[in-house]
Amino acid sequence: MSLIRVFVLAAACVLAGLPVHAAEEVVGMVLDVQGNGELVRNTQHSKLQLLNYVKPGEQLRLDAGAKASVSHYGAKLIYQLSGPVLAEVDSGAIRVLSGTPLATKSLAEKVVLAALSPNTGPAAFKMRAIMLDLTLLGPKNGTLVLGTRPQFRWEANEATAYTFTLERADGAVVTQFKTDASAWEPPPAAPLAYGQSYRWSVAYTSAVDGEARQAMAQFQVASEAEHASLEALRPGAGAPIDEWVLYASLLQNRQMLDDARAIWQDIAARRPDLSKAGSLAR
Repeated sequence: MSLIRVFVLAAACVLAGLPVHAAEEVVGMVLDVQGNGELVRNTQHSKLQLLNYVKPGEQLRLDAGAKASVSHYGAKLIYQLSGPVLAEVDSGAIRVLSGTPLATKSLAEKVVLAALSPNTGPAAFKMRAIMLDLTLLGPKNGTLVLGTRPQFRWEANEATAYTFTLERADGAVVTQFKTDASAWEPPPAAPLAYGQSYRWSVAYTSAVDGEARQAMAQFQVASEAEHASLEALRPGAGAPIDEWVLYASLLQNRQMLDDARAIWQDIAARRPDLSKAGSLAR
């Protein structure tokens, strides 16, 4: 199996929630859909949707006026389909069987190189978050964050004064304070350190029963090199949706769930018809 296909396998499995062995023939992913289309697998017909992965031998059918963008890592291309069209996926390309000719654009070599690099996300943390009427929204437990000033967000059943604590993995306290807010961001003068692991917690005493409530999570900040690498891959202003979907997928595959979520929120706001983006934005 080529390295390109190994990446596609991993990315598709992470996004679809599948075990790795279940997607061994994956060669690409649906990056945008507008209008009605189908993915035909043998005699099975299913609606074409954002983040569907595609395999050799499958067919893509679009109604008149419909559009779709599909990546193909073997060809290093993004195929842009316009209906009416019937196209077939093979291991080296996507080819028209009937209908409107396909347009293509190159998949940037730097994106392919990033896709081929190993996942450098944090090790899996065994510590479980404690959540009793208190939920840490992000950074989520066990995730990698791209920047050094992540936004800490939480919610509780009671509006009260919270004790916020941020520590390094070795137990050294970075900051601790009381607040009535439910979010905090490190100030520009005191960013977190690249490559460092942290744990954070929020606690309060319930006015209902006098019991303590606490939630805790652990995360890691990306290295400075990985931060620079991924920032260089970020699509520019005005980039089409398919490029943003590809970028969000790349972040998601690296367990940068909070950063990916922010991109999915922007995508969902621009394209409310993409229900999958909406679900990933939550």
